[in-house]
Formats: sequence, structure tokens, C-alpha cells
Amino acid sequence: MTPASKGFYFDHYQGDNAVEPCHIGGYAPLEKVYAYDPVPEELKKQGKEKYVLGVQANNWSEYIYTPARLEYGLYPRALALAEVGWSPMSTRNFKDFARRVDNDHSIRMQHHAINYHIPLVEQPGGSCSHLAFTEQTEVKLKTTRPLDIVYTTDGSAPQVDSKRYTAPIQLNQTTQIRAAVVLPSGIMGPERVITATRSAYAPGVTLDNPKPGLLMNLNWGTYLNPNDIPATHNITNKEVKNIESLRTMTKVPSDVRNVKNYAASVEGYLHIEEDGIYEFSTNNVQLWLDDELAIDNANEIPRYSRNNRQLALGKGYHKIKVIFLGGIFGGWPTYWDAANVNLRKVGGKWKAIAPDQLFHL
Repeated sequence: MTPASKGFYFDHYQGDNAVEPCHIGGYAPLEKVYAYDPVPEELKKQGKEKYVLGVQANNWSEYIYTPARLEYGLYPRALALAEVGWSPMSTRNFKDFARRVDNDHSIRMQHHAINYHIPLVEQPGGSCSHLAFTEQTEVKLKTTRPLDIVYTTDGSAPQVDSKRYTAPIQLNQTTQIRAAVVLPSGIMGPERVITATRSAYAPGVTLDNPKPGLLMNLNWGTYLNPNDIPATHNITNKEVKNIESLRTMTKVPSDVRNVKNYAASVEGYLHIEEDGIYEFSTNNVQLWLDDELAIDNANEIPRYSRNNRQLALGKGYHKIKVIFLGGIFGGWPTYWDAANVNLRKVGGKWKAIAPDQLFHL
């Protein structure tokens, strides 16, 4: 009676994991929860509906640290759970339910100081808060259900009466978009900030006879922040063939007990085949490109990074450095990560950076 596949694990995501706070995984938006029929068709055929006495939902707490975060997962999905329990499928109407949630119910929950979920501003095809372009671009926005989005492009915080989003936002200069959802009740959701940076393609360099792979430096011990890693290392300039080698340097039993922790980095060059806008994603603690910090997950639960970044890169070789911290952070063992760095040309498919793209001197 608690099917994860039907949205009844309330520790699953309600929106894009690139913008939502960390959950265990999955996807359970409000409409999916509301659509569940707890009475199997086989029982209906046999006239045994009366034997289904109720429904329940789970909300596992691996990544829930405060009462407010607990409420964020529960509401308004608990309202959908209630209607699933007391309303037959024939009388349910999600459009009407959403109308009630976003009007009267939202006011009541706010009155009771419940930290309920209001959809965040997202982007089609996967959200990214750090965009790049060379001449002009357009930014498309969406939400998990039809609601008004307000936004500004002058650096000010959005207000209920700010400009409504009705069409893609056209940009030809570096711009900060600050956007939020406004419910029909007039209540605003959390703000989302998207920075779109205009720049020329960062030039790649040429290398004479580069060697395949990367160079690893390693320090034994538990490090909570990359800034704590000493300048001298226990292992220096070890040749490795890929980025994923970062997480293979110690034995990790299934219960993750008594692990000899370490911090490690790999450095070298990433070969880019053609000029373009490229998006990077990783759960590793940091990614550096051309000596600039591209992704910083130091203050995040390293489960699903929310810090993807687009960069305008020219053809050629670009410096790359990836830092891994081994341990359990916020309930998540980083040894369970793939430790890879994913890359895609904007609009393309994600792929892990492959060994044949990596070189060192």
C-alpha cells in the first residue's frame, strides 16, 4: 500500500534535482501522488474493494535534518494522500485539487507555519543556474504544474507584482535572472537565481606529445573541506587513466565501516574537439577548469549536485582538476558515487568524460 513507483515515498523529489534540496532520489510530484489508485484492478473485478482499508506514505529521513525539511517533503503531498484514501477515482480531478491547494490550502498551511513545498522555477531539459553564451541566448522557464512565474533582470528581488514570465527571456549581455513562483493565493515560493554570462570562447592550448591519463595526488585522513588538504601529499603524481580512479584508492565494505579515508585530486588536460557551450556536472567536491573553480560542492550533500555550470570553451586542451573527499557527508558515503565528471554540449546528451579525452604532460 506504499508504492514508491506511484509517488508514495515522500522522501522522493518533487521537482528537478538540480534545484531542489537533497532527497534520496526518485520523482514524486503532486500530480503523480494524486493519480494513484490503491485498489488493484483484479480486486475490482472480484468486487472486493472493501478489503482495501487504507493507504499510507513513507518519508525516510536520511537527508532530513530539521522539522522544516520534514514538512517540505510531506506537504502538500499529504493532502493528496488524504484524497486518495477517501475519494474514488471517478470523483477525483487533479486540476480542481491543485486549485484548492494553491488557494485556500496554501493560506491555511501558511497560517499554521507549515513549510510546505511550492514548485521551484525550473528549465526544460534540465535546470542549470550558471549559463554561458557568446553573443545572445534565450532562457526558458517552467514549473512542475501551471503557475505564474515572476522575475527580474536588474538584480532586484522578485515581488508579487514583478514581470510575469510569458515567453523565453532574450539576453545579449551578462544577466542575473531572479525568479519565483507566485500561487493564485498571492503567496510566493522560494527564489531561484540564474546567472547567464556572456564571454568569448576560452581558448584551448596546444600540447606537444601529451601522455594519456591524469596525475593523482592523495592524502590519507578524513578531510571535511578541500581547503584543509595539505600542500604535501602521501602519494604524488600517480598516473591514472581516468577521473573515476579518484574513488578506488581504499577498500570500502558494504557497511562502509572502518574505511581508511582520504582526499585525492587528479590533474591534467581535457581535450575539447570544437568550439561550443559545454555543461559540466559532478558530485565530486570541486571541479576546476583553466585554473577557475567551475563547480563547488563543498557546502552540499554530495548526493545530487545542484551546481552544474556551462562554459564557453574553444577547441584545444584545457586544464582540468577534480578533487574528491572520501567519507560520509550528510548521510551519504562519497565512495558510493561514480566520481565521474559528466559533460554535454548544450542541447546534447550527457556523457562521462572518457579516458581518451584526458591527458597530462
